[in-house]
Amino acid sequence: MKKKSNLYDILILIGLLATLIILIVPLLIIAKYSFPTTDDFSYLYHVGPYWKESHSVIKTLYLCAGYSLETWKSWQGLYFADWLYFVFLSFFAEKTYFICTWVGIFSLIISELSGAYIIFHKLYKVSIVKSFIYILPVIMLQILLPISGMEAFFWMASVMNYTLPFAFMVLFSALLVYCVFRDEDKKINVFEKIIFLIFAFVIAGSGYISGLPTLCLIPILIILSFVNKKKNSIFLVILFAFYLACFAFNVLSPGAGVRQSAAGEGDSAIHAVLMSFVESVKYIKTWTNLPVILTNVCLIPVFVFNKEERGVKYRFPFLVTIISYLLFATMFTPNLYALKIIGMYRVQNIYRFTMYLLITINVWYWIGFIKGIVLKKIKSNEKETAKKNKTIVGIIRVALAAFAVTGVLFTIYKTYGKTSTSVSAVYSLRENEAKIYNEEWQERLAILNDENIKDVVFHPYSRKPYLLFFIDVTDDKTNWINEAYARYFNKNFVVLSEE
Repeated sequence: MKKKSNLYDILILIGLLATLIILIVPLLIIAKYSFPTTDDFSYLYHVGPYWKESHSVIKTLYLCAGYSLETWKSWQGLYFADWLYFVFLSFFAEKTYFICTWVGIFSLIISELSGAYIIFHKLYKVSIVKSFIYILPVIMLQILLPISGMEAFFWMASVMNYTLPFAFMVLFSALLVYCVFRDEDKKINVFEKIIFLIFAFVIAGSGYISGLPTLCLIPILIILSFVNKKKNSIFLVILFAFYLACFAFNVLSPGAGVRQSAAGEGDSAIHAVLMSFVESVKYIKTWTNLPVILTNVCLIPVFVFNKEERGVKYRFPFLVTIISYLLFATMFTPNLYALKIIGMYRVQNIYRFTMYLLITINVWYWIGFIKGIVLKKIKSNEKETAKKNKTIVGIIRVALAAFAVTGVLFTIYKTYGKTSTSVSAVYSLRENEAKIYNEEWQERLAILNDENIKDVVFHPYSRKPYLLFFIDVTDDKTNWINEAYARYFNKNFVVLSEE
């Protein structure tokens, strides 16, 4: 009977995976029409020649590290995220820019599937199949509904500084939670310690939106580890000290001060923290809409009827919810402190990714807690159900799962229309919008690469795909975007004409 039940779970999982593939294929296809833009050319001027001139991987990595140190001194302290961005720019920007889309999408998928395996399966004894069933709807929401699909998956600067660090944060957080709460209280080995330290170095040296919540999560887990008298408590203290040093190296960099001065006067630290609670509540209230609610409602029966986790305790639902909210609220603090706003779309993408994930985790945990109370009061007297009935129930489950997925996707389409990433990609491909946009860029590129043309005047793009177009050059030749193009391609000026 258990094998029969697993069969229907596998069918549901296959259906969800097939749906996910259908959703991401248009995004991967349209990515071939993407190309560098805005900030990319500001940095390509410096890092673009590294690979073209040396054709040495080691030398390129080294030179990008050197330029990352320069930006640490002069603009921002993101020593790892910037380095990785420069590496990808040097290797892929000119001919294979679509790589950034693949990195953004698959880092999200792999990190959250891995996190689900660690938390749901390893820690809470849920089967691997059900663990993936739990998380796949969340991944679909994240991929379909970023506030800006372009900045989430199609712009290399944003992917490397926001989407990828978020993926690292998810996996690192899952590993930390497992380390503190797993049943077998054994010390982690040297290899595992190195992995933790690498994650700490990477995340602390990336964007503050992922870095600050991680900085707050580690001491919370340290406290819980000492309370539960875990063997790895001392290592967690060392890990936190290392993370704090790396994060301080980022935040207190000379470049961070320069960038803050350029951005203007920010807010006070105390007021920014207080406003983080206000703005995070507003954000949750605004974006917990019908598709999100319906997705989690559809997951409730899956959580309720999971019998494999009996005996596992869900003891602190209030604490889980409070910690989840506090970590979510900390994401708002950096931008409120620096700019007095909640952040650009690329920042809000991370809020949305995190909100979708934390809502589902909280629903799952609360269902587990309520189930524990109910099962204590009800004596189980289950009789063996006939094989025929098991088959009927299994078929109904698969059918309901298909209906639920269809219903949620339809709700997403009706709510978001062409701003849903996959829908937008299909539309742009069907209407040849993306192809025309790229062809017009190729025409521009031919002019930019023509050494005989020094004064460049462009006309606006005739088509501007929602997922691919970000910002164009302007009619002001002194605009920083125009100057970035002009400097990279060695032109006197680059300007946009409406005539």
